[in-house]
Amino acid sequence: MKKIFYKLASIALFSSALFMVSCEEELTVFEGPFHARFSGSATSVNENATTETTIQVHYAGPKPTEAITVDFSVSGGTAGTDFNLIGSQSLTIPAGDFFASFKVSPINNVVASGNKVITFEITSVSGGVTAGLGLVGKKYTYTIVDDDCPFEVENFVGVYDCDEPGYAVYDVELAAGTEPNTIVVSNFWDYSVASIYIVFDPNSNTITVPDQPIGLTSSGSPLHAVGSGTYTACDGNFTYDYVIYRLSDDTVFDDNTHTYTRQ
Repeated sequence: MKKIFYKLASIALFSSALFMVSCEEELTVFEGPFHARFSGSATSVNENATTETTIQVHYAGPKPTEAITVDFSVSGGTAGTDFNLIGSQSLTIPAGDFFASFKVSPINNVVASGNKVITFEITSVSGGVTAGLGLVGKKYTYTIVDDDCPFEVENFVGVYDCDEPGYAVYDVELAAGTEPNTIVVSNFWDYSVASIYIVFDPNSNTITVPDQPIGLTSSGSPLHAVGSGTYTACDGNFTYDYVIYRLSDDTVFDDNTHTYTRQ
């Protein structure tokens, strides 16, 4: 019985050794084609992300005795406008090494311009090394997800809380104006102002209060208002500064920041 047990154990150990040798051979033997490729294939980040993404290129082949140069193209976006490219479009894998990398980060804006898909593609590799393994590993996509909302006048119609420094929060009503991208703000409590109109610019998320008459002083002199500010299309809230002044001599009666929050 013992002889049978020892014989079975020896067979198991021998089989295990053969399996390990076989696995070792599969892991270490690579006959080509030798190529350079992106280590990954895609990354997606929000437009307002502040972190940098590292994109790596690796060489699949025997340890190189000379440096390998990997050039790549960029399409689908503009460096310096849509994204920052930290590094150049030419990478160097040092002799004796297998990897090189560059970094990229999104550039945030305030315009609803849609998602941007940036494509990096290896165009050439020095030393007779191929670019990618066929189409595998040759391209890398970097998607920047837009975090802005398109401007719609209807999003700003309704009752808002107006918070003005030094005063209690009060209600104002907003309605669509007669001109494109305009809002009429009514129910002002100060200076007996019936209403003013403000203009939204969807290309910059800014607000303009055009110079306009808003009423009279107690002595009957004309009052005007003028100002500017910013808005957030995603939540319908906005902030602007306006100056109320006497037209006859430019005397300023009010110069405050007004923050409007949807009720």
